[in-house]
Amino acid sequence: MAPRLDAERDLKALRWEALQRVVAVDGKAPDEAAYPAAVRAAYAKAKLGGDPKELSVAAMETALMDKAAVGETELAALKEGRATRVRTWLVEQGKLPAARVVMAEARADAPEAKAHTSRVDFSLR
Repeated sequence: MAPRLDAERDLKALRWEALQRVVAVDGKAPDEAAYPAAVRAAYAKAKLGGDPKELSVAAMETALMDKAAVGETELAALKEGRATRVRTWLVEQGKLPAARVVMAEARADAPEAKAHTSRVDFSLR
């Protein structure tokens, strides 16, 4: 198995996830009605400049996502986490012998590696 990333799409998704953690109240996502107030509170707490009362929710979301500490380390963890979850499922649910499910690094020179890919590739031997 070889995990792959679509760096642009996956980075955007990780930033969105980070935003959702920032606006969560007591570990729970705010409901739709409370969401704008939660974004405004998170924006004010982050001290990003500008008056949260004058900015749109979308502008504050963008600023908070841009500030999120997400980079290569988080992308690598996402890639490895995907492969690990797939491997675990194959061994536990698929009943494959663990010795037969091997993790490998994706080949960067493979033609399909240039496509938008967020997946785990398999090869049978």
